[in-house]
Amino acid sequence: MCEWMVEFKTYLTLKYLAFVTVNEADEEMEVLVDELRATVCVNISVHMEKGEESFIKDYLSGFVEVVCDFLRVASSSSSREKLIVAAIKFLTRVSMSVRHVIVPELQSMDLNGFPFLKAGALKFFTVFKIEIEKPVALMLLPDMVAFLNSESNVVHSYAVTCIEKILLVKDDGRPRFTSTDIAYFLDSLMANLFTALQKSESGENHYLMKCVMRVLGVAEMRSLRYPVDEFIHNLVIFMCRFLIKYGADKLVVSINAVKNDLFHKLLEMFWVPNLEDAASYMERKITSVSSSKLLCELPDIWESGLAGKLLNSIVTLVSRFPRLYNVQRKEEDPLKEIKDPKQYFVVSLGKLCAASPRLYTSIITDNLD
Repeated sequence: MCEWMVEFKTYLTLKYLAFVTVNEADEEMEVLVDELRATVCVNISVHMEKGEESFIKDYLSGFVEVVCDFLRVASSSSSREKLIVAAIKFLTRVSMSVRHVIVPELQSMDLNGFPFLKAGALKFFTVFKIEIEKPVALMLLPDMVAFLNSESNVVHSYAVTCIEKILLVKDDGRPRFTSTDIAYFLDSLMANLFTALQKSESGENHYLMKCVMRVLGVAEMRSLRYPVDEFIHNLVIFMCRFLIKYGADKLVVSINAVKNDLFHKLLEMFWVPNLEDAASYMERKITSVSSSKLLCELPDIWESGLAGKLLNSIVTLVSRFPRLYNVQRKEEDPLKEIKDPKQYFVVSLGKLCAASPRLYTSIITDNLD
């Protein structure tokens, strides 16, 4: 398909010599070029009608743009009717797909039925996020938020990707969507995002991570009615699980990609102050090990002034483990290879200090209570 689509787009975008229709030969050349482009429009309409996933995902938005461009020029000439009709039919097919297929799927109350149709509708909306007008997007965003509750990992992953990409759209360099725009569904958005984290295979879903961070970058958190303590707790656990799966560097890069130095602010405002609030044995294990990894894998943290506070919180946290071994519940353990979080912390910190004893030993001595 790739070779054909590249050729088709070349036929539609190639700048032919301007036709000065002063003789019959020039008129015949214009007719031939228009017939070629009309045939291309018919072919891409067939791909659109079949709903071919690779065509919609990789090529459709580009064809819509170029067809619109040459249609503006061709429509000024009544002699180019065949090309105009073919172009309009293609754009109409795209529009009908949005109205009669995409929108109904997005507004469906059945979150778990026909998951691939719903994933396709979400993918289509993601591809055309720039072209879809703001009022239409705002009308459909709450429906996308509802899909975060879908049991299908594919569907709720496409939903978070779609929401995150929509919030990225800019007009003239300014974000199209502001905190005011998303305020009316912000509570359900945050609640559903953290509910999705509890689903199978989504505890460390990096699409969810990007969406959560994007929402934090756009939203006015003071307007959030979702319980603040629960929100902070879920956020910290989420970041810890993400770090365990992808590493400290990936966590920092993913968060700072949303907003410069956002990770440092989240670490200072949420992670360190709430580290000791982990309730279950497994949460304490996840938070202590991930914090140990953060401390030992991220050298920059020792220069930020937060290393001492984080160290103190980890020591307090691991000191509680002896009392918890006998009361732990059966929970999925993403750290099966680590049997003793306290030993892991001590060994990791020991290796770090051995690498640069003067630097780390003095900081540890100065900050431990």
